[in-house]
Amino acid sequence: MCRTLALTVSLLVVTASAPAAAVSLTATLRDFRDDHIDFENKRGDDRGILRDVLGADRLPVYAGGNGTVTTHGRATFDQWYRDVPGTNQRRAHTLELTARPDGTYTFESDEFFPLDGELFGNQDRIHNYHFTTEIHARFTYRGGERFDFDGDDDVFAFINGRLVIDLGGVHGEQSASVNLDDVAARIGLVRGGVYDLDLFHAERKTTRSNFKLTTTLVLEDGSDDDGGADGSDPGSDPGSDPGADGEGEVLDPDGSVSLPDDDQDGVPDGCELHIERGIVCPDGLYPDGDEDGVPDALEDGVAPDSTSDDTDTTDEDNDAEGAEGGCASASAGPVGCFLLLLARRRRMALPGQAGRSV
Repeated sequence: MCRTLALTVSLLVVTASAPAAAVSLTATLRDFRDDHIDFENKRGDDRGILRDVLGADRLPVYAGGNGTVTTHGRATFDQWYRDVPGTNQRRAHTLELTARPDGTYTFESDEFFPLDGELFGNQDRIHNYHFTTEIHARFTYRGGERFDFDGDDDVFAFINGRLVIDLGGVHGEQSASVNLDDVAARIGLVRGGVYDLDLFHAERKTTRSNFKLTTTLVLEDGSDDDGGADGSDPGSDPGSDPGADGEGEVLDPDGSVSLPDDDQDGVPDGCELHIERGIVCPDGLYPDGDEDGVPDALEDGVAPDSTSDDTDTTDEDNDAEGAEGGCASASAGPVGCFLLLLARRRRMALPGQAGRSV
């Protein structure tokens, strides 16, 4: 009896630790007509279409200026992963990743045409060839994981809001792999932390459609997760991680993490410091409701100075005020001092000197 009991307990432990037989991920598919300028048009590899940091809405940010080899500017690209009545139609689609004995999960199709006969239809072709795929998932980083993708046409994978796979362009089947340990320091991964994986795909031209995803990550569906883009979850903000405060991001005035700042110069990644205008960022990189080029995160939450008026404030007053605020300290640095004085002059929010370690 004792032997039987011991065997039973052992089996229960093994069963509890066994990986899931399958992982279900919800994909958002958007269908396009073949006369969309970015579809059924030019062929070619087209790397660098996107910025390497996701936007605040967890969607890709176009970096191609007026156009690239296969794209035609931001306005048309922004339609790929956003609902635009009359231009695209959407529906949800479930991808089942099957567990393999080698510890990987995979979804594989060399005939990936999930919208055949649906939405805008096949448009007199044997398949519906013109659609995009958007997937959001989450995982716990344990160390040693890989993520591999084979497919066509465009494939962009972001982990923790950072671009790790770029297979942009209209092309035949191509492959790319990322070992998370190799990029952990660059994209801010810490073992035990929970992070986002955001995958964007486009099928833009006849006549093939391959889609193969293989990973050792244990993914969870994140399609209904509001955390991440709004900064509510530190594990999913670009450049952040759940470590101690120290460096790597610009802070909101209240101390909450806001915008990534890898080089720790007080200027958010992708933005520039202008003498007259302050911190200015490209359109679409960060939320900017008043479209003045200054991110909302650097403007909100700062009340006007009630003790003085801008017209009455001299450079000497600002210098003294800046010194009292810590500008004279070694920790502020020359850029920090300049930003402090500039912020007081423009009554805009000051990006913090400290962030979270990466």
